[in-house]
Amino acid sequence: MPASTPAAKPASASPKPAAAAVNQRWHVLASRPEPNTSKIQELREELRREADLGLTYERWAWYLDDDAVLDRFLVARDDNVQKASRLIRDALAWRLRRRPHVLDYAELDRECATGKLRVAPSLDRFGRPVVIFDNSVQNTKDAGGQLRALAFVLEHALRRCDGSQVRKYVIFLHLNDFSLRNNPSWAVTKETMRMLTCCFAECCGHIILHNAPSVFSVAYRLVKPLIDPKTATKILFVTDKDEDKMTELIGPDWRAITGAGQTRLDKCSPGYDHSVQWPITLEHDRAWRERTGNTGPLSHEFTGYSDDEPASPLQTALARSVVTPSPIKREEDPLDVEVLGGPSSPKACQGPESPLYDHARAFETPPRWRGSAAILGVACCVGGMAYHGSVDTPRRPA
Repeated sequence: MPASTPAAKPASASPKPAAAAVNQRWHVLASRPEPNTSKIQELREELRREADLGLTYERWAWYLDDDAVLDRFLVARDDNVQKASRLIRDALAWRLRRRPHVLDYAELDRECATGKLRVAPSLDRFGRPVVIFDNSVQNTKDAGGQLRALAFVLEHALRRCDGSQVRKYVIFLHLNDFSLRNNPSWAVTKETMRMLTCCFAECCGHIILHNAPSVFSVAYRLVKPLIDPKTATKILFVTDKDEDKMTELIGPDWRAITGAGQTRLDKCSPGYDHSVQWPITLEHDRAWRERTGNTGPLSHEFTGYSDDEPASPLQTALARSVVTPSPIKREEDPLDVEVLGGPSSPKACQGPESPLYDHARAFETPPRWRGSAAILGVACCVGGMAYHGSVDTPRRPA
C-alpha cells in the first residue's frame, strides 16, 4: 500500500484585514433601511398626550409629522417609546429656547465671518456635508449667538443632503491651534453636547479630530470602553500624515474641503474666505427653499437684521436678493413667560418656556473653567457625545 500522505500543517492564521473606515449604514445612510412605522405611531400617540402649552404636538406638527424625524429619536433610544418621547421633549424645549428655525442673517454673518463654524461648499466622496469647527478663530463673546450659529450650521448641513439617500454629516475639528486662550466656555461646551445628543441625534456619521492635543486622545481612551463598538468607529483622531485615511473618509480633495493646511486669510480659519463661501451658503439655502417650498422639519424663516450692529454690505445685498420670508408656521405672539414660570430672555427665547422643563438644571451656567479642566471638559464632550447617542448607534446592551 502506498504510504499515506502526511497531514498538512494548518496554515498560520492570516492577519484580519483592517475594518473599513466607512460603513454605509453606520456612517452615511439612515441608521436603518425602513422606519419602524408601528413604533412611530406609538410615539406620536405618546407625544399627543403632552398638555404643556409650549410643547403641544399641534404647535410642533411641522416638525413632528415627519416619520424620519421620529424614527431617528427611536433609534437613538433603542425603540423605547417612553425614552424617545422624553428625548424629543428635551429637543423641543431646546428649540423653544434657541429657535433655530428663525434665522437672523445679520447675526449669523458676524458669527460665521471667520469660518469658525461652517459647512464646506463641497460634499465629501459619499455626498455627506462636512461641518467644520475651528475655535482658534473665535471672534465674538456672545455665547447665545455662537450656539444659534451652531444650530444654523447643523440644520444647513441637513438641508444640504435633504432629497438624497445620505442622512448623516461629518464633523471636522481643527485642533492644531487649540489653546487655553481660545477654548470655549464650559457653558458653551455643555450646551453643544446637549444639542448634538438630544436635538440632532442620529445625524452624525464621523467626528474627525485633526491634530488634536494628546489630552484629547487620552480622555477618549478612558471612556472608550463604555462606548458601543459601532459608535467608536465614528470618532477618529487624524494628523496631516494620515493622507490615506482621510482620502478614504472624505476623498482625495479632503484638504480643500476642510481647509487643513490651507492659507489663512486675515485671521480666518485655514482655507476660508467669507466673501466667497458665505454667499454659497445662502444660495444653497435659497435653492432648498425653492425646491421644497420651505416645508417640513428643516423649514425656516428669517427675522431681518439686528438693531445693535448693522449687517455687512455684502450680507445686506445678498439677503435682499436671495432670502424670502417663510410663508409657513408663523409663531403665535409670545406668551407672558411669567405666567408659565419661565425666565425672560428676549435675545435667547422669544417664545414661552415649558413649565415642565427644568431650565436651571439644563442650562445653568457654572463659573468658567480654565486650565486642564477646560481642556478635559472639551475632550470629555467627545466621549459624552458618543456615549449618549449623538453619533447614531444604540448603546451596548447590558
